[in-house]
Amino acid sequence: MKITVQSSKSVKPDYGKDGSAGGNVIPLSVFDRVNYDEYIFYVYAFHPPAPPSVALEAALARALAAYPEWAGRLGAGPAIVLCDAGARFVEAMAHSELGSGAVALLAAGSKVLSLYPSCDGVEELLLVQATRFLCGSMVLGFTMHHKVADGPAMWNFMVAWGQTTRGVAIDPVPVHDRMSLFARRALPQIRFEHRGVELKPRDEK
Repeated sequence: MKITVQSSKSVKPDYGKDGSAGGNVIPLSVFDRVNYDEYIFYVYAFHPPAPPSVALEAALARALAAYPEWAGRLGAGPAIVLCDAGARFVEAMAHSELGSGAVALLAAGSKVLSLYPSCDGVEELLLVQATRFLCGSMVLGFTMHHKVADGPAMWNFMVAWGQTTRGVAIDPVPVHDRMSLFARRALPQIRFEHRGVELKPRDEK
């Protein structure tokens, strides 16, 4: 199955009259620092009708205003610099219907990666690709940096994008103060064995 990229652009947060993130910095918590320094991939398929690309792009800009870290860049500290540099939004067209096309992609192995934006040599922390099929269905492929968020937090952003697309309020409202949220206890207490369980090196069996 052939997929043709039609456009690729940077989408910046739409703060409306509220200004911008102003170059603030979000220091990474201890949990962020031990997370994998790599991109994670998600893909979601939607039956028709699908919103037009102009609506998806505008809604993405509004979602980024609530989640400015996805429009930022990784910096020293380590930290996320809220520079409003933008997220990557790619539009693509699949030359088949979703039913037969999805089967072909899954059978083709690595070719399924054509549903995601490439993360090779990129600075963006979020890249999304909207691939439209001849039947009117749409597939959204997400490429998201794991240092910015874990799985549930990534899902919260995807839900927020869906809410701004539908024109409803973002819920839950994101919390950006990671250092207070994961503040150390005044007297360190080790209640659970994390290092040997959750934080095992990948090469350990």
